[in-house]
Amino acid sequence: MAKELKIAELGFPSDNHPKLYDDWYWDITRILRRKVFIFMHIRTRIGLAIPAYEIGGTSGLLECFPLLLRECFYELGFDKIADEAYDFFTAPVNEIHFVKTDNKSILRYISEFKFILDFKARKAND
Repeated sequence: MAKELKIAELGFPSDNHPKLYDDWYWDITRILRRKVFIFMHIRTRIGLAIPAYEIGGTSGLLECFPLLLRECFYELGFDKIADEAYDFFTAPVNEIHFVKTDNKSILRYISEFKFILDFKARKAND
């Protein structure tokens, strides 16, 4: 994902995760030959996905993620957290830090999430 977003240097994670909605793993996959962005929260394993064509490709990703996250929290009934998360992720881009993950167990969950998305897409396409 860093290559897709043209991030030249990734920092190292810190132990300071003050908010529930902080610390996400972002990935890209192809489902039915279409690029799909996948987001998974490191601690809670909440997974979100959106096809790239729905947000105008990679250029719309940083603007779309806060909206997607806010909508998810609203649907779960967490209105206060939804607004806090939106404000947090709409901060100036220089305040958002992209780092390498030190939690390799997330890869297992991301792989399973991709499998589920692919399965459901193929089933719906049939």
